[in-house]
Amino acid sequence: MQIEAIREGEERVKAQLVVANNADQRALNWSRLQIGSATAAFGVTLGFLAKVPPDYWLASISLIFGFLMVVAGWHAIQAARPDKLFDLPGNTPENWVPDTNMPQEKKSEIIERCRREQAECLTTQIAFNADIAKRRGEKMDCSYEWMKAALILALAGLLIIVTARSACSAKTDVCTLGHATHRADRNQEGKSYTRQAFPRL
Repeated sequence: MQIEAIREGEERVKAQLVVANNADQRALNWSRLQIGSATAAFGVTLGFLAKVPPDYWLASISLIFGFLMVVAGWHAIQAARPDKLFDLPGNTPENWVPDTNMPQEKKSEIIERCRREQAECLTTQIAFNADIAKRRGEKMDCSYEWMKAALILALAGLLIIVTARSACSAKTDVCTLGHATHRADRNQEGKSYTRQAFPRL
């Protein structure tokens, strides 16, 4: 029974290491995407500022988006950073009790106690690895939230700016059309007055 428990415990620790390695790869890939997006956003910001005249509103949106993506990338890197290493399966030989000069009548008892201690050690390792995985998962969740906030703020800001500029443009077109109509009416009235003052014979 204890031998099977120890075997399954070691398999559990190995599976935790596999999952941890895959999670680290996902975190690094995610951070690359976020840092790349932030770099592109900063480049777009410089482009808007270099325009004549500069577009400060769009530059502000891209700058805020880039800053939030940098924060999201930092949290993703923290999730992959090895601040605490996972416990590895197996054991070191020095932890085993040497069986030299061991009384034969106590040998089975000592082996039973060693297996029990090994099972307890595996339980502690599994709990320790699970705690590290949970903390790294929380950092990735934080990275997701920062990225989501960056996307929502950028899209909302763009929508507001485009809507406001469209409204201003439509209002300007209406005013321009009104002035043109007024000038056309005045020209038409002038032609009528000219016809009445100088009738054709």
